[in-house]
Amino acid sequence: MSILILVLMLTFPGLADEFSYKHYVAQGPAMLPTIASEDRLTVDPDYYSTHPFQRGDILVFKLSDDRIFIKRVIGFPGEKIRIQEHRLYIDGVAREEPYLQSQLADSLRLNAGAPFDYPEQIVPEDTIFVLGDNRLNSLDSRTFGAVDIGHVLGKVIRINPRESSSPPH
Repeated sequence: MSILILVLMLTFPGLADEFSYKHYVAQGPAMLPTIASEDRLTVDPDYYSTHPFQRGDILVFKLSDDRIFIKRVIGFPGEKIRIQEHRLYIDGVAREEPYLQSQLADSLRLNAGAPFDYPEQIVPEDTIFVLGDNRLNSLDSRTFGAVDIGHVLGKVIRINPRESSSPPH
């Protein structure tokens, strides 16, 4: 599916990272403009064993059908999440999302997408609500629901842009 980011594990033969980081390659447009298809990601699989989830974290998780996703943490257990006319509300308070404002403004200017609404939902216990930065083209918690915390594979700690395919000058 082109509307979601699937993550393919990259292997680096002979490279044993002392921190056990995992390496992935992003596929698809769901996290634009933050992460583009073919960007390489470094993920710390142990991060959340010693740190709490933070709103805005970008993480990698696996759904029960074994598909792997990259999304941004938006909501926590007990919070009420609602989206109305492209605005995110948490517990009734509109939230600023600077990581997607330029992309969303461009899409609206080009009339690329009608306003989408997401009715108010309470995030269940032991889950987190996640969204892609490319809200007009992302399969995320609006579709598959909140993500069980046990399905999180780690926090994205580094984004390395894809290598350019243009020839050197």
